[in-house]
Formats: sequence, structure tokens, C-alpha cells
Amino acid sequence: GVMAYLGVFTIDYRNECVSAWKNLLKEKSVPSSENYKLHVTMGEPVELQHWRVMKLPNDDFSADNAIIVTKSTRYALCIDPEGQ
Repeated sequence: GVMAYLGVFTIDYRNECVSAWKNLLKEKSVPSSENYKLHVTMGEPVELQHWRVMKLPNDDFSADNAIIVTKSTRYALCIDPEGQ
């Protein structure tokens, strides 16, 4: 769901949605990870480290965005509000 639906939203909104999904999974007794993070689930540690060496900010939001861009089958809309 995160890759398909939440890529364009802020970290706060993504976290709200993931939290709501986790609550729904718990209500329905569907097994799931307690501390879900997209980059932990879908990322390769060596690749994540390489991105950090190449100056990707060392935060969950940046790592998740990098995963979405590299693993998605559709073109990503990239907007850089900081002009980097």
C-alpha cells in the first residue's frame, strides 16, 4: 500500500495511514510486523548504505522515497522543494 498509494504524501500522513492499517490488521487478526518500515522491508542494507555515502539524507523518509523510486514499476514524480 505504501508504494502504490502513499508515495506523494508527507511522512506524517504516511505514518498515520500505516498506523491505521496496522490497527485494522490487528482487529482482523492478520499477522504483521509491529514496527513496519518500508526501507527495512524492501531495502537492501548495502544499497541503503551506498545511497547514504552518495549523500542521501540519513532519515526514514528519504530512504523510503528512494525505495519507492527504485522499486516502483511506474515513473515517479520527483519534486525537490529544497532545490538540491
